[in-house]
Parts: sequence; C-alpha cells; structure tokens
Amino acid sequence: MIDRITGTVSKVEPAEAVIDLGCVSLRMVVPISTSSRLSTGDRAALWAELVVREDSMALFGFATEKERAYFNLLRSVAGIGPKLACTVLSGTSVDGLEQAISRGEPGMLSRIPGIGRKTAGRIVMELSGKIEQVLRPSGAPLLASSEATDALVSLGYQRQLAARAVDGVVGEVGADASAEEVLRAALKSLSSGRRGKA
Repeated sequence: MIDRITGTVSKVEPAEAVIDLGCVSLRMVVPISTSSRLSTGDRAALWAELVVREDSMALFGFATEKERAYFNLLRSVAGIGPKLACTVLSGTSVDGLEQAISRGEPGMLSRIPGIGRKTAGRIVMELSGKIEQVLRPSGAPLLASSEATDALVSLGYQRQLAARAVDGVVGEVGADASAEEVLRAALKSLSSGRRGKA
C-alpha cells in the first residue's frame, strides 16, 4: 500500500499533479484544495491513496492526512466514487465538510457543482456517525477500515456491501485492529452467503 509520496512537482493543474521521483514520474488525481498548494519545481509530500478497479488504476494525492481520511470516508457513501469524492473536497474545505456533516446541513454541500440535494443529503446522513473516526488523534481505525473495504471490493464484493460488513465488525475487533484483522472479521461475517458478489 502506497502511503506517502515525496518528490518534485513537474506539472500541476486544478485536478492533477505530476510528481517526479527521479527515475519515475507519478500522475496523481488531486482535489483543488491540494493543487492550490503546489507549484511547479517545488518539493512536495502528498498522502496517497491507490484506487484499483477491474479496468483501471488511479493514484490520488492529498496535502494532509485528514483530507485523505475524508476522501476515504466519502467513498463509503452509496453512489460516491473516488472522482466524486475529489469533487466534494474541491468544492469545500475539510473544515467546511466536517461542519456540514456535524450540523446536519446538506445545503452547504449541495452548492458544490456536481453534488445535488439528494447526494448532499446522503453524505450528511451516512457520515453523521462516522466523523468521530477522523476526529480521533489516530487515523488507524479509519485507514484499516478503508483498506479492508478495498480488499473486499477487489475480491468481487460490491462496495456498499463491503463497507457495511466492515462497519459491522469494527466494534468487535477494536480500535487498534489492523486492516488484516478487520478484513478477516468482515469475511467471516460475509461467509454465510455471497449474494453481494458482483
């Protein structure tokens, strides 16, 4: 799992950055909140998230670990893929997103281009009980949950079902559980039936 990438910014656009590592350059999808902090020629360290699908592979980059945590949290919402999660982070600050969720105000998010009222309402409703994970000093529980969910998706489970299974076992395995432990527990809970397989 790629965690952080450090190199020289060789290209930056609103939704993309190319980081030169010397022998290889990595193209990363980034939200505007991250690209606005980058300048060509500067050294940069970005928190990374590799999203692998059957037909594609994309590397996403974030200026802060908290930004990446919210990216993964947004992806757990039904109908929110990685690009739409980036759109949300481009349209509001992490603090603004946190405020909209904690106050239960979807109107703050529905003003973001590409985010309608229904999607904004779903984000607020589904994440209202989850932002505690990001607010904790340690991002480990959220990161382990995200990695376990991605692993289930790579095994063929639908993301929504995978996220539900992971959420259902996080309390059992404990806050300090590794991604492998969360994955094992989630697979055990899914083992009775494979209806959610794609």
